[in-house]
Amino acid sequence: MNRTKKDFFETLSKVQKSSIMSYLKSFIVKKKNFDETFLYDEFLEEQHYYINIGQPYFGFIADFIDQEEFLRDLKFCIKDLCFKQKQKELQKPYLEKQKIFAKEQRKKAQEFKMSHEKPSSKQLSYYKSLCKKSNLEPVQLENLSKLDLKNLISELIEKDV
Repeated sequence: MNRTKKDFFETLSKVQKSSIMSYLKSFIVKKKNFDETFLYDEFLEEQHYYINIGQPYFGFIADFIDQEEFLRDLKFCIKDLCFKQKQKELQKPYLEKQKIFAKEQRKKAQEFKMSHEKPSSKQLSYYKSLCKKSNLEPVQLENLSKLDLKNLISELIEKDV
């Protein structure tokens, strides 16, 4: 089922193929709840309408729209694109899980990196100013990492709110 762009519309140029394929992809995404035959008929009806009023969306399509080979390729192309769209929809939950997992991994990596770095001077001064504002005695800061200081700052901010 999985065919490439070069397998469809062999009489068209690369640019023409690309434009019609991208239009069909967006056409199918907009009307994803319909079956292939409806999409095929709808596309042909739309193109015939634009040709009849003299404003074809694809100027080249008027020459090919009634040829049997073009119609056969169009039907297969729509069928293939619908299949790919359905596969993409089926894979969406897995991709979302992968995104969440990757986000968690990036956060862990950042925390690991911060746990091995010394705090910046801005971070230290911000912590000290928060302690003054809250009338608290600052913790001994000599052996703390960036992550530790970040957590202390977060706690102070949450107490103030």
